[in-house]
Amino acid sequence: MTGAQLKLYFRQKLVSRRTIAQEHDVLDTLVDFITQSVTSGIPAWAYNAVFNVDGTGDGAFCTYPDITGALRFWNSKTNNNANHAPPKNPSETENTYWKEVSPSSGSAIKAYAPGLIGEGLFITYYNNGEPGLYVLKDNVARPFNSTNLLTEFGQGKWQKFGSGGGGGGVSSRLAVFRFNSNLFTEHALSFRGVITSMSASSTAGISAVTYESRLDSSSTWVAHPNLSALQTWINSNITGSESAGVKYWIKSLATITSTGSEENILIYTPTA
Repeated sequence: MTGAQLKLYFRQKLVSRRTIAQEHDVLDTLVDFITQSVTSGIPAWAYNAVFNVDGTGDGAFCTYPDITGALRFWNSKTNNNANHAPPKNPSETENTYWKEVSPSSGSAIKAYAPGLIGEGLFITYYNNGEPGLYVLKDNVARPFNSTNLLTEFGQGKWQKFGSGGGGGGVSSRLAVFRFNSNLFTEHALSFRGVITSMSASSTAGISAVTYESRLDSSSTWVAHPNLSALQTWINSNITGSESAGVKYWIKSLATITSTGSEENILIYTPTA
């Protein structure tokens, strides 16, 4: 079904007198259309399908729902990956065979342009002099009228992450914790090696965030009321680099005031 066909279908169904069953039919059709649009070309996981890292066989990616029914996207970590289902637990994002990835709907990050910035998370790409991704810090009063990103960056109002080329040292990284108040309000991600600095920025529907952490070799989570406490735990328990250091998990827990999807983005600098 195309977009034009969907519009015509709605006009035929949404008459002045309609039954509940007809409204449910319209809703189901809309959900199926959205799912089809997002998952087009990505196979659903199935027994006997063979997934490979290089995309041969049945491909490198699949879709598989968790126990809540939410459709999630997975990337195979091994070759000849057959009969190993991706995780069904909403808080589990990786196992021996699969790692969760996010479907693309086109870039939500736009090129920087001067203008008024409202409440909530704001990330932009700047490609003039100091190229890279920049996030407007939470402590900047909103609405904020941005006139010159580099000048404001020098004033400490923006944080840069992801080097756009040139320069030395280690670029900052992004870790995105995603929440949906109808499904779950906590999300765990894996890390490796010492993190030397951290900051976070959340979308407007999140009123409070706390954290938990655990070593990959342990099942016990340690609670942290803020990033400062989490950094202290990392300093005491983690050694090594991003490529070969101690593996551990960080969980973000959110208090959500909205009914939709929200994100807490952790901006961190690893050890090379």
